[in-house]
Formats: sequence, structure tokens, C-alpha cells
Amino acid sequence: MLGTLGVALTIFLLFVTLLTPELLATKGYGYFFAKPTDDYAYLTSETLRISKTAPPHQGIVLMETSNIQEAVYAKYLEQLLQEKTKQPMTVYKLTAGGLFLLEEICMLERIDIDFRA
Repeated sequence: MLGTLGVALTIFLLFVTLLTPELLATKGYGYFFAKPTDDYAYLTSETLRISKTAPPHQGIVLMETSNIQEAVYAKYLEQLLQEKTKQPMTVYKLTAGGLFLLEEICMLERIDIDFRA
């Protein structure tokens, strides 16, 4: 019994110490996905990835419900903005069906206070 509890405690401590937001943002983001079309898992992993690996140049975050999900192509918008401004630009599209305003605020807080959205 004590051996089982010891092994369980060791595994728990390894999970707590090794599964950091940095690891999940760069290599382990697939842990959130239940299926390939899981929008909320994608938003969570992208938010973590942006917060840990955002480029130093200017970027734009598009947050909206599913209305904008199919209407805007992020790479095309990125190219247009780069041509217009003559500087590097990254566009992140964080959209999901039924996204609430409170969820958008939480994602923006996680990304960075200086990020323009």
C-alpha cells in the first residue's frame, strides 16, 4: 500500500514540476486536444504559445466568435498589413464558436498587456 502511494505521489510530483506552461506552449500543446477540430483546445494552446514565443515585432490578435472564423484568412491579412506598413507583422487568429467576452479578456490577459488587439 505504501509503495503504491509512493509511486503515485512521485508521478504526481513529476507532472506538477515538468508540465509547465513553457513546455505546453512549445512542445506539449497536443495534450489539450480531444479531437482535431477542438476549437477551445486550439485557443488554449495558441494563447500559451503566443505568450511564451511571441515575436519582437508588432502583431495583431483577431478574436471573435465563429463569424470571423471562415471570413478572414490570417496569412493574407498579414501580407496586406506588411505591404501597407513596410514592417514585419504577425496576425494571430483566435476564433471559436460561442466565444464569450470574458474568455477573450482572459486570453488577452494571458498573452501580454502590451499586445494590441
